[in-house]
Amino acid sequence: MANLREFRTSTAGRAGATAAALALAIALGLTVVTTGVAHAQTYQVIHTFSGPDGAHPVAGLNIDRGGKLYGTVRTGHSGSNWGGAFQLRRAGTGWVFNTLYIFDGTVSSRVIFGPNGTLYGTSPNNIAGHPYGYVYNLTPPVNACTSALCPWNGSLLYAFSGGSDGATPLYGDITFDQSGNMYGTTSLGGNGVGVVYEMTRSGNQWTEQPIYTFVGSPDGATPYAGVIFDTAGNLYGTTTAGGASGNGTARGGSWPTSNRAPTPTPRLTGCGNSTSRRWPTPRSSG
Repeated sequence: MANLREFRTSTAGRAGATAAALALAIALGLTVVTTGVAHAQTYQVIHTFSGPDGAHPVAGLNIDRGGKLYGTVRTGHSGSNWGGAFQLRRAGTGWVFNTLYIFDGTVSSRVIFGPNGTLYGTSPNNIAGHPYGYVYNLTPPVNACTSALCPWNGSLLYAFSGGSDGATPLYGDITFDQSGNMYGTTSLGGNGVGVVYEMTRSGNQWTEQPIYTFVGSPDGATPYAGVIFDTAGNLYGTTTAGGASGNGTARGGSWPTSNRAPTPTPRLTGCGNSTSRRWPTPRSSG
């Protein structure tokens, strides 16, 4: 698996210019009571993005069982306009922000925990040679973090060619089945209007295969979101365009792939300590 790029830290000297050039965004927290109708009791800004630490987080957050938050920013990082992945962890009454990785391109989707407790995601483009997007994996360093900065390691799992395999994965989450296979969508490629794909692993190598190619009408076109499983292993999702009216579709289907029951929620603790990951053992496919 190829490395995506070397981790680069922000430089304080460019922080002022970057913050002025980029729109601000925030990570927030709500405390909710669940007796009767739920009401937000408190609202707290737990981090404000200023540019050197990233900007424009367009995807949601993920959380491990230790309460740490993980997310992505679309752009930012010292004026480079690169996206990144980050972690927020509690420290007393506040939160500590840590940039995990900076990419050579934008990031539009969340990071998702895989069966091994590490993070997976997609990027729609990369200036270093992957213009049609790619699937990546972020892993913590082997040794425990000894400082506030705790960069993770990035690996390229698959780069889309822009042809029949798909192109430009956007906002959708990657979904895992219980065998560890990945499923997702691209907004372009195939017939030009996107595909649903599966990625299977053999050792350290991943193989991508489109399992559905959209044609626009009547099935839909340009999926932005990912796919989800029902209990029978069928996949469901939406498209933003196409269909009978041209306004998109909700779709579902079953393909002859491996056992596709959803993967259990990860239990990940500590900062970058690979020995602290605790995951339920995935059921093997029968």
